[in-house]
Amino acid sequence: MSCAAVRPYIPVRSFTDDAALKRIDHLFDGKRIIFLGEPAHYLHEKYPYRLLFITHLFHRGIYRIGMEIGRSDAGRIDRYLESGDEKWLEQVALYGYRGDDRSDRPSSVSGRLFHRNADGVARFRAEEFRFFRALRVLSEARRRGSHRLQFFGYDVDVHSGGAYRDIRELLSPFSAHSTIHEFEERMRRVEGESVAQEIDRLERVREYLNQNRAALKGESDVATIRAVESDLRCLTESLAFTRVANTNPTTPDLIEAFRIREQTMFWQMDEALEARGDIVLMGHNSHLTRDDHQFSDIPSLLEWRWPRIGTYLANKVPVLAIWMLYGSGAHSDLQLCKQETCPVAETEIGRYLGAVGYDFLLPTGRDDFLDRMQNYPINGQVARGRLSRAADVIFFVRQVSGLREN
Repeated sequence: MSCAAVRPYIPVRSFTDDAALKRIDHLFDGKRIIFLGEPAHYLHEKYPYRLLFITHLFHRGIYRIGMEIGRSDAGRIDRYLESGDEKWLEQVALYGYRGDDRSDRPSSVSGRLFHRNADGVARFRAEEFRFFRALRVLSEARRRGSHRLQFFGYDVDVHSGGAYRDIRELLSPFSAHSTIHEFEERMRRVEGESVAQEIDRLERVREYLNQNRAALKGESDVATIRAVESDLRCLTESLAFTRVANTNPTTPDLIEAFRIREQTMFWQMDEALEARGDIVLMGHNSHLTRDDHQFSDIPSLLEWRWPRIGTYLANKVPVLAIWMLYGSGAHSDLQLCKQETCPVAETEIGRYLGAVGYDFLLPTGRDDFLDRMQNYPINGQVARGRLSRAADVIFFVRQVSGLREN
């Protein structure tokens, strides 16, 4: 059976083909959040795919962009988009900045799970910088008086030192006040403290904030203290995640850490939804799924499942879940693959959709084929589920490739 016989597909002639997106414009109507899911983080084609949709949606008036990246790092990217000063991109810890690290021990995730080869990191940084430069150009070309692109992160900071600096900068105009000064003193890192001791200290700082909330607000303002509170919570939870990740954990311990990480995503998105403006949300397909029962990294291990942010949001507000999928090619596995790229595993859905012969958009609907349990591509390997229940639209790329430095 051909793909065309199952459901009409919309050819995408290039990654600038806005006409293709106009044919699904009605699907964007009334949606609070548009998911832009990606099947793997280290694919070259995910960047023009994202830019195509963000450009179209920005012209429709959606200017808030969230990404699966830490809260502190995202704040620096947003300052770049506002100012155009690339020093802010240079100070993103995910891309290698270590100026906010502790001096007595690493502040970053390490261990076998998060090992990264240096060449791959350089290509990843180059791709990310090009993408954010393109977003800056898009934002600055907006109509006079309209909103600029605004960027935020909803993940933990796997390199957690930046939040200390963020909180200092928030409070610096008010440091002369006694309660603010005492809070800052309690925030200071203690030389030689373990990660567990650091978490305990920060929990006590959070208690101090709660007990002295009225005084802190009186010495500063409500918005500042709320931002400090959120930064502090994310910092504490980020350290709790890295504490497990750095120990080369067992599978059950690692799954529990990922559950905690996803809960951090939940409350950060709750905060994001309090503000006005619809949202484009970028992240891995495994997070941005309408139905987390349709996802398993390893089909034979049912415990490799936990509540996902996409399902949480789909149960709260109207969403449109767009997933990029691929047919064949290669990706950059920065953790395991020693070569420049690794071949992706072929899947039944990849072969089925790839038979069309080019890239296209496909609203999933409720047809027999896409509602069938089957393997689909993810992270160069496979996951299993019913695609029509996980995503509303597939953006299919027939051939993918690894990250590029130039």
